[in-house]
Amino acid sequence: MDLQKLKSVQVTYVALSLLFLVKNASGISCYQCDSTRDLHCPEYFQAGYHQAPTALTSTTCDQVFEARYCIKTTGLFEGELGTKRFCSARDWGNYCEWVRRPGDEREYRACVFTCSGNSCNAAPSTLTPTPLSLLLLPALIFLFFTAWLTAL
Repeated sequence: MDLQKLKSVQVTYVALSLLFLVKNASGISCYQCDSTRDLHCPEYFQAGYHQAPTALTSTTCDQVFEARYCIKTTGLFEGELGTKRFCSARDWGNYCEWVRRPGDEREYRACVFTCSGNSCNAAPSTLTPTPLSLLLLPALIFLFFTAWLTAL
């Protein structure tokens, strides 16, 4: 394969890879609930929770302008320990901290989890590679390595 065809294949492959890896920000769906008002908004979803008749379902974030993130917060809300899930146009980050209310001897753990995929705020997220990214990474390494060798 000559150098021109190889570069053409590389450009096509990289363009297609980016097309698959870039997430579509419009129309994101998130779990949206507040455990102070909704008993079906637990901190952790149990196995089979989504199939229960009263299960919480993911809904579109059309009511939030430029929504790109799903947020899950845990902590003290209106004097009660609870969980909130909602849509956001802003990345709130991922962190936990210990907070204490004035006059209270106890400390409470408050956490914020931000993610950018549909229905991703069901539980704290960990960064796990998708099958597509696992397939694309070796191919990209190979393509860049062959381009580097041909440039020598």
